[in-house]
Amino acid sequence: MSICGQLEPFDPACHNFKRYAQRFEFYVQANGIEEERKKSVFLTLIGYETYELLANIYEQPETQSLDELIGKPTSHFHPKSSIIAERYQFGCRRQGDLETIADYVAELRKLATRCNFKKDALDETLRDRFVCGLRQEFIRSRLLTEKDDLSFSRAVELATGLEGAKKHAHMMKGDLASTKKEQQDGINRTADKRPPMKPCYRCGNAHSPSTCRFSTAKCHNCGKLGHIGKVCRSKPQKPATSKPPQRKDRSSRH
Repeated sequence: MSICGQLEPFDPACHNFKRYAQRFEFYVQANGIEEERKKSVFLTLIGYETYELLANIYEQPETQSLDELIGKPTSHFHPKSSIIAERYQFGCRRQGDLETIADYVAELRKLATRCNFKKDALDETLRDRFVCGLRQEFIRSRLLTEKDDLSFSRAVELATGLEGAKKHAHMMKGDLASTKKEQQDGINRTADKRPPMKPCYRCGNAHSPSTCRFSTAKCHNCGKLGHIGKVCRSKPQKPATSKPPQRKDRSSRH
């Protein structure tokens, strides 16, 4: 007969023994293990550390009933704590900065199992702590508008929907910003590919000659209209000079 599933040795550093005992029961049922073999299978699977604990309590663990063998590790790894202390921990629990609503709900349920709340008050107690501990004010404000008969499950459903809607809105906002950036980058790349504008022949600046304010200016170099001296292509004109009158030699008078 093939083995169904696998049950690893109990590790107190990361396992809850109550949950481990429950898994052992499922393992026994799934594999059709007879009643007389359950104890031997349990002592085989629990691992060295837990077996050592039982051997220190009982000289011969195999002589004890299965209920005793399961009960001792349970009381050892999970000593009974103060209900007041457990409820204090429950009452102080708030949603963490990076914690999703689903994770927050799971932790609240886990804490509530140790608080010994009355069954008929559990749903209301969970609902109240859930609403009070929500991180996002807009979700809490929305739930506070609900009627007094709001159930815990309905509160979680509404809060989860609001959380998802806000997350979706943030994603869309991010996509829009990304699209705008890509568009601007495209514009910049297109602008970079354009050939540089030739200097205006009227004044030398970077713009179209048709819009140049010196289109009617008179060049002080060549005297023509439509450009200024610093860009004039004509050679500078030499000012006209008059020859000095020749002096007559006095000796010629004689």
